[in-house]
Amino acid sequence: MSFLMYEMARHPDIQEKTRREIWEVCKYDPEYKVTYEDLHNLKYCDMIINETLRIHTSVTEVRRMCTTDYQVPGTNVTIQKGTFVLIPIWALHNDPDYYENPKEFNPENFGEEKKADRKNAPFFPFGEGIRSCIGMRFALIQMKLAMVKYLKHFKYELNSKTPKDIQYEASPVAIEPKGNVLFDIKK
Repeated sequence: MSFLMYEMARHPDIQEKTRREIWEVCKYDPEYKVTYEDLHNLKYCDMIINETLRIHTSVTEVRRMCTTDYQVPGTNVTIQKGTFVLIPIWALHNDPDYYENPKEFNPENFGEEKKADRKNAPFFPFGEGIRSCIGMRFALIQMKLAMVKYLKHFKYELNSKTPKDIQYEASPVAIEPKGNVLFDIKK
């Protein structure tokens, strides 16, 4: 959530568009109880979450073991069964062959207009396949619900003590922001 709110504060135009979607779907009324259906209908919020997970990949790589021999298409290279393969998620998410201007926060990377371009673009914020993160759906719902709660009635700006370019720090589980990410919150 720190990375998501950091991007919202850095991009007030995107934050405002997100807030408008939240108001349309979840009503501005503070007493309104957000439903699962409401969360499902927040399509721009989905784009924001996905772009945040692409740029600020929490797991930089995953290691998998080949379960069968695999011939790399178009080459004479065969990866033998039992070989460990390192999948560089951070590198794939930041590869300009897949994402135009990969360092730029652009939720439209996950919009309908870019759906065809995205078909072959790698996106593995929670891993992939049978070993993907078991908590993925729960995490996505929690992030979206937090977005609604945080952005519905408050506007976020970067505090002067927060660096313009965030630095990363590895924890035992994931990548985190190095130091404090501070915001000025306005009603």
